[in-house]
Amino acid sequence: MKQVGWLRPEHMPQWDAFVGNHPFGWISHLSVWKKILESSFRHIKGHFIAIWDDDTNQILAGLPIYTVKSWLTGNRLVSVPFLTHCEALISSPRDMDKLLPPILNLYKEINASYIKLITWRSASLIREPRMGISRGYKHHYITLDSSPDDLKKKFHKTSVRQPITKALKGPSKMKIGESLTDLAVFYHLYSLTRKRLGLPLIPYRFFRSLWEALGSSAYLTLFLAIYKGQPVSAYLLLKYKDIALSEFSGERVEYRKLYANQLLDWEAIKLSYNEGYTFYSFGRTASNNKGLMVYKSRWGTTVDDFRTFFFPGLFYEQAEERESSWKYRIITRMAEKMPWGLFEILSRLSYRHMG
Repeated sequence: MKQVGWLRPEHMPQWDAFVGNHPFGWISHLSVWKKILESSFRHIKGHFIAIWDDDTNQILAGLPIYTVKSWLTGNRLVSVPFLTHCEALISSPRDMDKLLPPILNLYKEINASYIKLITWRSASLIREPRMGISRGYKHHYITLDSSPDDLKKKFHKTSVRQPITKALKGPSKMKIGESLTDLAVFYHLYSLTRKRLGLPLIPYRFFRSLWEALGSSAYLTLFLAIYKGQPVSAYLLLKYKDIALSEFSGERVEYRKLYANQLLDWEAIKLSYNEGYTFYSFGRTASNNKGLMVYKSRWGTTVDDFRTFFFPGLFYEQAEERESSWKYRIITRMAEKMPWGLFEILSRLSYRHMG
């Protein structure tokens, strides 16, 4: 007999074991990610819906779903906040058919405005006609099926291979972050980049929680590029099972001619290969971000859709319109130009309602 329901805290070891065995399971599915988010954001709470076999007491399918509550931006349900993707851990469309009704009940219970599921490999198994699909984000990744030197031959000569060579011969050096001091250095560079792009900062407490939960494990590596004692670029790499994902980064743009970004990507690719990962992911990119799309494609990447499923079905059109609207562009331009102190205040206020 198969049952469907919400898991309780005592089920978390069993859930994490299921995630480890499922082909789509990743770090975003683990109970530790729920702890990281809930300890960082009061308005976010995680839930795990699952199908299990009563006879064997084994979890057969499941999905994390997070309630994001806000009086300003409305309540919603998302598969994972502030991370590239979080697959439905299913094996067939029938699994999703069974998981969706309890999620819809929760949707009604919290008076949510929408449900959002961000997928990659499980997308073809979701065939719910009531859900709309957005393909506004792309996924660039390298399959680590040959040595880094062989992979390097596929990189664009003048945009990637030559900058890597120059960076390796140049004055900047790569360092692996090992302490909260190094994390603070990363956050400073990340903050500079978000300010330049006019995007609010994810609060430092999120990265502190992330570091405290994963910093001493094999799941996280922090790369720093140092030039004459000055940090100029930083990457935070998340790793689990078959995927190493460059999720968060920052830089000082005035040092771009040192090619520190190319250096860190190259070092991260080599480390991911040496540690046995199957994919090196450059993360999610908005399809209208032409500059970043070109940069990532020049690494010889494969490009897939990140398919985002929305309920109600037409809500995805509203979401895409907001990100390309003139209001959105004005807000980002204002954030880019405003004084630093005001920008930090805006960021703190914003992230009480985001997710």
